[in-house]
Amino acid sequence: MNIEKLNSSLFLTIMLLLVGLLCYWAVVTIQSGTEHKLEEKVEKLEEENDSLKKNLTTLTRELDTLKSAEEARKQAEGGDSLANAIAPTAYKHQTLINELEKLIADRGWHFYIGRSDHQQNLAGG
Repeated sequence: MNIEKLNSSLFLTIMLLLVGLLCYWAVVTIQSGTEHKLEEKVEKLEEENDSLKKNLTTLTRELDTLKSAEEARKQAEGGDSLANAIAPTAYKHQTLINELEKLIADRGWHFYIGRSDHQQNLAGG
C-alpha cells in the first residue's frame, strides 16, 4: 500500500508540475490588446506593400513597352527635327519681354545683361 500511495503522490506531483508549467507558459506568452492590434496592422500593411510592389512592377513593364512603342512610332514618322522639340516658352507678359529684348538688341546691350549670341539668335533678335 505504501508503494501505491507513493506512486499516486508522485503522479499527482508530476501532473501539478506540468499544469503549473502550462499555466506559466500561457501567462508569459499572452499578448496585450494593443500588441495584438499592432501586429495585425503590421501584417495588413505588409500585405498591402507586397500588393503595391507587384502593381509597381506591372506598371513599370507597361510603361517600358509604351515608351518603346512611342520611340518606334517617332522613328517611323521620321521625326521633325529639333525645331519641334524646342518650343519657345510663353510667359504671361511675353509681348513686353519681346519688346524689351528688341530694344536691348537694337542698342547692343545684350553683352551687359548676360545674353550670349546663341540665346539672342534663339530669341529671334
